[in-house]
Amino acid sequence: MNKLSRIKVLYVEDDEFIREELVETLEFDVNELFIAENGEEGLKLFKDKNPDLVITDVKMPKMNGLEMAKEIKKLSPTTPIIITTAFSDSDYLIKAIEIGVNRYVVKPIDIDKLYEAMEELATILLYQKEQEIQNRYLKYILDFNPSFILIADNKKVEYINKTFLKFLGFNSFQEWKDKSCQTDDIVESISDINGNQFETKNWIKRIVENSDIQHIIHFKNSLNKPFIVFQNSFKDLNKDILLFSDITNLELNRLELNREILKLKEDNSKKLELLKIQTKQALMGEMISAIAHQWKQPLNALSMNFQLLKYEDNLSEDSIQFCVENGLKQIEYMSKTIDDFRRFLSPDKVMKSFSLSEVVDDILALFSKQLEVHNIDVEIVIKDVKVFGYKTELEQVLMNLIKNSKDAFDNLKIDNKYIKIKSEEIDNLIKIRIEDNAGGIDKKILNNIFNPYFTTKKDGTGIGLYISKMLMEDMKGGIDVKSENGKTEFILTIQKSLE
Repeated sequence: MNKLSRIKVLYVEDDEFIREELVETLEFDVNELFIAENGEEGLKLFKDKNPDLVITDVKMPKMNGLEMAKEIKKLSPTTPIIITTAFSDSDYLIKAIEIGVNRYVVKPIDIDKLYEAMEELATILLYQKEQEIQNRYLKYILDFNPSFILIADNKKVEYINKTFLKFLGFNSFQEWKDKSCQTDDIVESISDINGNQFETKNWIKRIVENSDIQHIIHFKNSLNKPFIVFQNSFKDLNKDILLFSDITNLELNRLELNREILKLKEDNSKKLELLKIQTKQALMGEMISAIAHQWKQPLNALSMNFQLLKYEDNLSEDSIQFCVENGLKQIEYMSKTIDDFRRFLSPDKVMKSFSLSEVVDDILALFSKQLEVHNIDVEIVIKDVKVFGYKTELEQVLMNLIKNSKDAFDNLKIDNKYIKIKSEEIDNLIKIRIEDNAGGIDKKILNNIFNPYFTTKKDGTGIGLYISKMLMEDMKGGIDVKSENGKTEFILTIQKSLE
């Protein structure tokens, strides 16, 4: 019960016998327990005590449990709520789903099931709290970075660090938003390093869409200080980061400016790389939190749908249709969030020894059903050998290559489809060969497939093979490709473990 000992719980129940019986159990396992006898009293306690989790009966005097839950969700949409009731009426359950109730436990209460639900919700709560702490830490790093930093989402300002805000005359980003400030209003002029002037209107869009040009900016409140702009895009997130460095001491004639800017870029390359890592960590923290939030309600809705189907014997056709359509909608939504998240990589890695055959077996276990459905045979000839690198990174590369093979077969009508995975040992290196007969790769584009954002897929991002290449190089290995006669073979090189 370690997780429960870290959360505060509000328990609302009008039946004295049931309440006292459950209180005797809960008060020893949770951090703090607040008790109410009806919804009205429960809502007041929620406002006063701000508990992490709410457990409530449905039918109660003054204000019933669902009415109270609705008001709590207005005040705090992320607070999880468990309802306990003997009622199996579908109207109650559908209403609970609409309100956003997280779990449903049937009376008489099965303590094990109640605690199972509490443990699941406590795990999510504590994870979110940890992410909030991490995000505050990363925000602190960005806020007090000596460079001016601006992050744009779809070319609209999403964040300005405190160093930059202070320079612009603001105490916080909220103050900036409250005053409805426009970025066009802060720029006096924008040019390239050759002195060619551009319009200041939509200057962020101009910089983002012309990343091959080095821009110089003068801000209105410091006209004598030119700033050089460094820009980096995260296209899969529609985010761009702009870093502004003061170049006051550079001579402003054209040739000298070119020379000094190149020197400045070299001096700032380490700082820029660190900033990329910091920004990626911050965006990853935001993304994890967003996904945890986005998944929470679909999972709750699916749970409620299943409970509705399980405990209600006489469901109407409309209620069944509601459960099916709602469930399919939630699953589709969850699938999309996973697709978005898998493109984002964590920079936290630890090199270690691990079994190559174990990695291959784990990956194929994930894909076996899909490959079977698509009539794709898989041939494995992997030696029982240990390699040295990042296990999760190698798994990601293999997953990407197998998925690419499967996708390539989708529009190809041939018999005897296959994917072959083999390994061979050469000195202190292991080569992993992944071959398929999915039509091959056009020789005209073969040299470009590892370039970022290069793709031939209609809905592709063009970063899968690029990231795979970077991951293999990170492990002091590599990736190569051969394609001829309708067959494609990717060759991964990784270090053999010396253990």
